[in-house]
Amino acid sequence: MKKHTTVLAALLVIWIVTSPEVRAREKGLRLGKFRFSPSVKLAAGIDSNPLFTEVAPASDGLLEIRPGFVFKGVSNRLLLETSYDYSRLQYLETDIQNSDNHHARFNLQLKSYRWSLEADNKFDLTSDPADEQILERLERAKNEASAIVSYFSPSKDMEFRLRYTNTVLDFAGDLNALSSFQNQLMISSTVNVSSFFRFLPKTALNSSLQYSHLSFPDVQDPNIRTKGDSFEATLGIVGSLTTKSSILLSLGYNHSGFDVGPSANNFTATAKGRYKWRSTAFELGYERSVTESQFTNFVTINALKYQIEWISHTEKLKFRSDGDLNFINYSGPVTLVSGDERNDTVIRNNLRGAYGLLQWMEIFLEYNYAMRDSNAVDLLSGADSADFKQHTALLGVLVSY
Repeated sequence: MKKHTTVLAALLVIWIVTSPEVRAREKGLRLGKFRFSPSVKLAAGIDSNPLFTEVAPASDGLLEIRPGFVFKGVSNRLLLETSYDYSRLQYLETDIQNSDNHHARFNLQLKSYRWSLEADNKFDLTSDPADEQILERLERAKNEASAIVSYFSPSKDMEFRLRYTNTVLDFAGDLNALSSFQNQLMISSTVNVSSFFRFLPKTALNSSLQYSHLSFPDVQDPNIRTKGDSFEATLGIVGSLTTKSSILLSLGYNHSGFDVGPSANNFTATAKGRYKWRSTAFELGYERSVTESQFTNFVTINALKYQIEWISHTEKLKFRSDGDLNFINYSGPVTLVSGDERNDTVIRNNLRGAYGLLQWMEIFLEYNYAMRDSNAVDLLSGADSADFKQHTALLGVLVSY
């Protein structure tokens, strides 16, 4: 009897240790109270239109490698996390799209009953991703350092945050005039409204005020802006209608001005809903953005966005799909030669499926689609049309221990 009991106990322990939930928690090499998690991504694929053109688009093969690591330590009052990853994107023929990117982050959080202190630093040595507007990749270095102080009410119904951020952006070569320093101060709060009005479902009110000062130290031309200020205010509400569904509504306003050149005002409105059914999560959103400036007069963007995530009960098979449909209207000085206003329709869609071969290895297949339908010409290539369609497919493996 004791032998059977021992065997059953051993099987129970093995089942618990090898369950997906425990495996996820125990990921990484344990070093005392810290964990070290290295990873590498290898992928190969094809891009049907790397130059975003409608005139004789030529496909090209591409390779991607992305090694990195996460070093993390957690206790009751302390969280320390540092990470680094390097990515190399190599096209076989169109070398204008090749890029080397370095990303590093350091985050430290100290928590008490009512207070939280956080120091965060992000460093990127990279190039802006080439897209349909700017084909050439622009080398740049960016460092963003933040200090955050948070206060929680005794009942945890209210949270107030004070955040200071210093951002240094350095462009290489002839683009050093775009290099800048930015100091940003933001005050934000989250209030649990349902704790004051019991008849409401779980609802939180979010608000923030932000001031930013921007300077361009390498500008020598007196006719080009050297500094600017901006103010931003947002107000939003997040509500959980049921345990499976939630909504988000928000409004935002931003005003920015420079010592030389036009100022701008931007208004945004966002509505988003999320619903989870078993192992599938659905998200649908709408965003409207209107920017008014002396240069463009009005730029109006209406965007529909969606996201679907599905994970099998064993957590080995995963699927994700997201995309957006954008209607962009330019009115005012930025018009076509014919006198008509410019109108663009932009569609993006991304699909990703992954299967876990082992606890630390998965294979994945990614497909991305992008399209633009415009009544404008392509100013970069001089083509008669700015339209394009692009299909990108990647097959690879992700190893993360």
